[in-house]
Amino acid sequence: LPIIFPNTSFAWFIIYLGFYAYLFSSLLGYFVNYKQTLLSADQRNYEVTGYFQAVSSAKTVLQMVLAIYTHSLWLFLSLEILFGMVYSFVLTKRINIVYPWLKSDVRRGKELFKLYPEIGRYVKQLFIHKIGGFFQFQLSPFLIYAYVSLPMVALYGNYTLVTQRVYSFLSGVLDSTSAGVGNLISEGDRDKIYHVYTGLLAIRIFIAGCLSACIYFLITPFISVWLGEEYCLSDDIVLLVSAQFFLLTGRGATDQFINGYGLFYDIWAPIVESVIFVVVSVVGGAIWGLPGVLCGSVFSSSIIVYIWKPYFLFSKGFHRPYIVYWKLFLVDSFVVILASVLSMRLTDLVVSNEEMSANWLNWLIGSVVYTILITVISIAFLFGVSSGFRSVVFRLVKFKM
Repeated sequence: LPIIFPNTSFAWFIIYLGFYAYLFSSLLGYFVNYKQTLLSADQRNYEVTGYFQAVSSAKTVLQMVLAIYTHSLWLFLSLEILFGMVYSFVLTKRINIVYPWLKSDVRRGKELFKLYPEIGRYVKQLFIHKIGGFFQFQLSPFLIYAYVSLPMVALYGNYTLVTQRVYSFLSGVLDSTSAGVGNLISEGDRDKIYHVYTGLLAIRIFIAGCLSACIYFLITPFISVWLGEEYCLSDDIVLLVSAQFFLLTGRGATDQFINGYGLFYDIWAPIVESVIFVVVSVVGGAIWGLPGVLCGSVFSSSIIVYIWKPYFLFSKGFHRPYIVYWKLFLVDSFVVILASVLSMRLTDLVVSNEEMSANWLNWLIGSVVYTILITVISIAFLFGVSSGFRSVVFRLVKFKM
């Protein structure tokens, strides 16, 4: 840490406390909270999301209060440790109630591991895939620090703090279908599997597109009202942040079906993705600064996640022409982009972007108007052009009836 931050103005006690606080919270996920995967496999991911969001929201509110009234960094970080333990306790209690027969035993686990060797093979392949994404996520702040400045890391962090919160909540809701996808694939009905995929892809694009547009249109006024105009980033950077969010959120449907089919053996893909990320970020950062660094994740995700992964799924899983994917993706994406632009124009007639940056009331009015407009217009457009989206709507209506 002293090598990474040689000229820091922060006390080393705070730096080490911060490091070990987040390390402790992460380790809880491996040694205590790992049982939550059983809830997800049992199609109870909504419980995991509910408990996590409740504890996380309470922690965030308390941290905000402490930051405003005490300005104490060590109290702020201590809450990170405390609420990590609270979440683990609540989750463990719930799992013990739902699965009273569940007994964790390392020795028993080793015996079962030998009976199901394919689990070991999948774990090794998945490890490489996961480490690739982790590598990119953790390296971005260092590249921004290296090619721009340390204060820019904090400014960029204000934006990603919002987008990560939205993504965390969204993934908890949408990923709850993963167990159902696995069950569907095990039935072996290829037409039904593909039909469900088109619906989930359309829903993902709809939600990812609408929220990405909301981020682009609303986040800068939000930062301006919250922290001040001096903490706002330029429009090109906000556009790249929105693009990152869309690429991260929209990939979920393809990932779920790749996981369902067990297509993990393309272990070269995360390595190539990481190489593209580093090369583009380093070259782009040296030339354009922060926008160049952010282009690294956009380019790498576009090439591997949105070009290679769908090809891999359609050729090895669905056994259907790859061009079908692009027809689905481009049509749905274009419709949402068109809806977002139209919604921006209509919202400006009610409250302009500059007016939203003036106070909380204007921002709230603009947010409500824009969110309603883009949601309604996107639904209307997608219902007209996307058969996958229509099938989901009909299914929801039938389920409620």
